[in-house]
Amino acid sequence: MINIFIHNASDARMKEVARSLRQSKQKAITLWIERAYVADPPYNNWKDKHVIDDRVGALTNLYFEWNVDNHAVQMLPNEMRSMWWRMKHQQLDFCILTSQSLPKSRKVMFEDSQTDEAYPQGFEVIRCFNDYDSLMNYCKEVGAVRFSLHDTCFFKHEHDIVPYKGAEVYREIATGRLWYRDTFHKDHYEIFDFRGRNHVAEADLNGIVDTNKADPTKNPIVR
Repeated sequence: MINIFIHNASDARMKEVARSLRQSKQKAITLWIERAYVADPPYNNWKDKHVIDDRVGALTNLYFEWNVDNHAVQMLPNEMRSMWWRMKHQQLDFCILTSQSLPKSRKVMFEDSQTDEAYPQGFEVIRCFNDYDSLMNYCKEVGAVRFSLHDTCFFKHEHDIVPYKGAEVYREIATGRLWYRDTFHKDHYEIFDFRGRNHVAEADLNGIVDTNKADPTKNPIVR
């Protein structure tokens, strides 16, 4: 199980990624948004959404974020304090979907106290992502999503597309991209755009997508 906090939930690109995640209907993925956005589309129609805010009771300690870019320390906003509380008191694992570009794709937080000598303690590192592929790769790496082209939460078999080099072609529901397993090396998947004309990435057998392996010289799989 993995909990994804959609930060900057009003951002158009974050909405697009959030829609793609929800379309997968993966029970191991839980999406959280701030209460301020529950009435905004598309979230207003999601009956399975979870709300994160500061309504978790009194938080006696202070919570900060360390910014390695400018060496600044700032207080966490309410929604981040709430996420921290849920991590500590409800033992929930969180990562963050955000429009921000962060060093090493992570937030570094710590807890302090004006009265308790035991604080501050160690940093808490939260993984952050700002695109669908990197977030899904993480979900696969931590075992929240088990990859298979036969998983109807993520793919549908394109019966109308002629098998390419003997490999059945599947469409990724969230992105529309076309996938097939390489039949020569048999150790990766080839990924094309929704039309099947442009090669856009490769993926390993665990479904980890690598867009750096896009090859514009590959022949289209759909004419």
